[in-house]
Amino acid sequence: MYEYNQDIYWKWVNLTLGKEVPNLYQVVKNDFKASYILIEKDHSGMRNNVVKTPGFSLIYEDNQTYLYQVN
Repeated sequence: MYEYNQDIYWKWVNLTLGKEVPNLYQVVKNDFKASYILIEKDHSGMRNNVVKTPGFSLIYEDNQTYLYQVN
């Protein structure tokens, strides 16, 4: 991913590390073209950012993961 697009790569790194990603919803929907986000439960920072950002809906949860739909 880094060689393909460094900007996208660093957005993904910051997202997965739970750092602030400006315009998170727009990044996920438009830059990554994602319809869903799968978050492992040990990525609490990432989940916290997704939860506080409008436009994501939790559609599934088990003992290891959360699955959010990008509305």
